[in-house]
Amino acid sequence: MGNKLLSFESHPRLPTLLRPDPMPEEAFTAETARLGLLGFTDDFGVWDRERPSSSREQENEMWLWIKRRNNGTTATIDLENFDRGVLCLVDLNSPDKEIVRSATKQATTGSGQILYSAAFQDTPSYVSFHRFAGNSKEHFTGIFNESHSLGRPNRPDPFYLRHPIHYEKISRYETSSSSSSVTMRDQDSERLLDTCLISKWVYQKRVHLLDGTVGRGQAFFNHSSLLLEVVAKGTIVTNYVEKTTIVDSQGRPLKGGTSSERERTIARGDVHLRRDIEKIETDFIDQIEFRLTVGDSLIGEWLVPGDAVDGTIAGDVVFGTSFFKVTVNGGWFARTRYRIDVIPVPQRMDSALALLLAHLSYTEFSLDTFKKCTSKVRTPDVPPSTLDRLLQYDPITATCRIIPTIF
Repeated sequence: MGNKLLSFESHPRLPTLLRPDPMPEEAFTAETARLGLLGFTDDFGVWDRERPSSSREQENEMWLWIKRRNNGTTATIDLENFDRGVLCLVDLNSPDKEIVRSATKQATTGSGQILYSAAFQDTPSYVSFHRFAGNSKEHFTGIFNESHSLGRPNRPDPFYLRHPIHYEKISRYETSSSSSSVTMRDQDSERLLDTCLISKWVYQKRVHLLDGTVGRGQAFFNHSSLLLEVVAKGTIVTNYVEKTTIVDSQGRPLKGGTSSERERTIARGDVHLRRDIEKIETDFIDQIEFRLTVGDSLIGEWLVPGDAVDGTIAGDVVFGTSFFKVTVNGGWFARTRYRIDVIPVPQRMDSALALLLAHLSYTEFSLDTFKKCTSKVRTPDVPPSTLDRLLQYDPITATCRIIPTIF
């Protein structure tokens, strides 16, 4: 009952007008948006050119839809049409040759035909290490090294330490070394300790792109499985603030009263200092890299810049490759609508597959997705000793020697 777009159910009903699938070498513009109540699902509707404003028009004019399925640790994303075996007629008078559903058939909520699918392990794949700021230049390499046309030089530590987003968090604190003494007669204080950590993390994922039930991949890839490699890299800056509070014998902060009364309480020895450590962190997504191959052949490469350069991520975000361009309306965290301009690449890329690749780039492997997952990278809760070796790395990669540090 009711409009599916206004419920937590995201499985769309059959539109009033059925449009044919995009031709393999067709250029088109589409707009996608999340389905379900307020967009609280991982399924997306696809509309030709732009999404209508009213919910009824959105339902009746949906062109395709993108369905996310999860089976344990494996996620599958299908680009699906609305060919559900319903009797249809082609309206030859329509300029777009729209397919009109026969009035003798009722709308169904069955499954349509799958144009292409993407499958990958839906489990965290983060590797990280920590080091003292300015102590070394250890960092992760990704798909693109600095000599690659899409490569970016590794940013030095001061870039992150002085970044406006992070500096605003720590600028209000008084600086002090961890060995500074605090006496009973000092007021409650907050001191920024000298210790600062740089944490580097990398996420790697291999996505298999599969031909669907329509069989469109035969002409382009002979039904071969395409491999999409995804590598995201990030940096976390961690500072520590020591908060010193004068508390009474019951552990309650000593507050109120005149200075003389506080002095007498301190003189009686009924108080002590309580020191607490608070972390101040800023996480940056440095960049997200993509490479698409079939066998030993390179199909395409593209890069999505991170937020280290533009920490506010304000306004529309635009990125793309030779076969698509994506405009994220309102920025990464608006989570409203996405515009995709599919660019024809004859004999190299199917337009439907380009649409699915664009979708993966702004949903599953997007900046805001990684931003939410950086909590999986655990940093020390207290300042480590300067004698500790902080480098921690997956030994399988053999990139650096590992001396584990417990924190």
